Amino acid sequence: MERGLVSEIDTWISVGKAIEIDKKVLYLVAKAAILKGGLGNLGCSISPLAILVTESAHVYAISLTDEKITVDQLLAIAPSLERIAGNVNKANI
Repeated sequence: MERGLVSEIDTWISVGKAIEIDKKVLYLVAKAAILKGGLGNLGCSISPLAILVTESAHVYAISLTDEKITVDQLLAIAPSLERIAGNVNKANI
């Protein structure tokens, strides 16, 4: 048995708690990963992907990476945001 080699990587998308600023509510969306190997958990990584912003009847997606992201794309990778976004006007930044 080779020790210390990564045998599995568990990844998931996580949505942070709501942060209220003025009349806006922000939700951080991040990707988390745990590297597992013969010795147990070897490490972890948390990468912020985007922020979903709700303001009055509008919802915005702000990418925190080099890639653009739409509200619909963000809802696809973080379905728990659907109850927040609902059927409001969607805009993308």
